[in-house]
Amino acid sequence: MMQQADPLARLHPLRAPDAISAWPPAPGWWVLAGLLLLGAVVALLLWWRHYRRQAYRRQGLRQLDALHRQLADGGDPATYAHAVNGLLKAVALRAFPRRQVAAASGEQWLAFLRDTAGANWQLPDALVDAPYRPEPELQPEELHRAAASWIRQHKVPS
Repeated sequence: MMQQADPLARLHPLRAPDAISAWPPAPGWWVLAGLLLLGAVVALLLWWRHYRRQAYRRQGLRQLDALHRQLADGGDPATYAHAVNGLLKAVALRAFPRRQVAAASGEQWLAFLRDTAGANWQLPDALVDAPYRPEPELQPEELHRAAASWIRQHKVPS
């Protein structure tokens, strides 16, 4: 009888398995990445839409600053008050229905501005008659602050 060699000697040496790779990720990570990307795209689109809808506010504030600079360069306060009133009307026409804004004047116009303004907003009542007085009772700095505040904070119905 022949002597058998050690059967364990005929086995190949053990090989360690390959290390588990992080790439490609499991399908759940792909789904999560897709949802995060979709959420980011939706958030960006909503922000862009909001940014574009608010362009009239930024333009109104730029025009208000230009009027204020003209006043500082020696402009007439009554002319400034009249121009600010016109600017507020133009901004309101961009944000509100024309039938609600276009015909408003005097106390009705001030009431509209107060109703659509944010909380704690005050516009001097003298805005209505300042353009028609030789010496308006209106402080231009106060008018500028109030107009800028209204342009930034007015509430537009959905």
